[in-house]
Amino acid sequence: MNRISLLLGLALLTSCLQEVDLEVERIPHLLVVNSFFTEGEAFRVHVSRLAAYTDLSDRNIPNARVTISANGKSIGTLTYLEKGIYRNPTILPQPGMLYQLTVEVEGYPQANAQDSLPHPVSIDSVTYSPKAGKYDDGIDYDQYSVWFQDIPGKTWYTIQISSYEIFSTDPVIAAEGMTGEDFVTWFAFSDTLFSNQHYGLRINMGDYYDDMDKRRILLTSGTYHYYQYLKRLLKHDSYSWQDPFKPYNPFPLYSNVKNGLGVFAGFRCRPYDLNIPNPDYHE
Repeated sequence: MNRISLLLGLALLTSCLQEVDLEVERIPHLLVVNSFFTEGEAFRVHVSRLAAYTDLSDRNIPNARVTISANGKSIGTLTYLEKGIYRNPTILPQPGMLYQLTVEVEGYPQANAQDSLPHPVSIDSVTYSPKAGKYDDGIDYDQYSVWFQDIPGKTWYTIQISSYEIFSTDPVIAAEGMTGEDFVTWFAFSDTLFSNQHYGLRINMGDYYDDMDKRRILLTSGTYHYYQYLKRLLKHDSYSWQDPFKPYNPFPLYSNVKNGLGVFAGFRCRPYDLNIPNPDYHE
């Protein structure tokens, strides 16, 4: 089960670009390091260099020394695979450990970051309501009420329904600055409005997808760094659809990497498969 491919792919393949005045020499000489990690899967780290938008040369770095430490003790070095990816199949994240990632490349400042695995949160149940409402243009949408118990302490989440586009008018999503007009493939949110409570998060999805009798719902608990990166990535990506010849101000991505850019963040996911009886979306 490759439950993390959707978000991990975004973390590793999203380039860190900096808006500049076409003067390449003004670009900081920094590494870009990205890694989302979870239980049961070996650390996978992408290493590249910060580059100007106009720099079309390969940004991946194949000669980095990438090491992982746990609670202050080195536990191994990652091996280069391809396209900037480093991995060691014997080093798997464990709960209760504070991990430090260190990346060294000659000519660059040493980049490092720390994070750990959060506590997992499972979905208790999902209430499915077909044709729960209509868009402004008259097209029907279905609604999913995703019920789960928030755990003590501050917790951050993301939610997806497979890889479909979703939208929401739930107050928890609205508190994150998202509106019912925002169609995305995931939402990032905190437990500020339902701390330590049983909550049913309402997520909507259009009924124009192919008929299916199952939906996979991914509720992910993440660390603060995980939440901040994915929340800002949603807003950052919206600029990619704008006219490149018109001035705009891109939303800066979050980084917890010292002496570099990127994100090193832990998360845990408990997928929930919802069986939908007699689907009939196109009547």
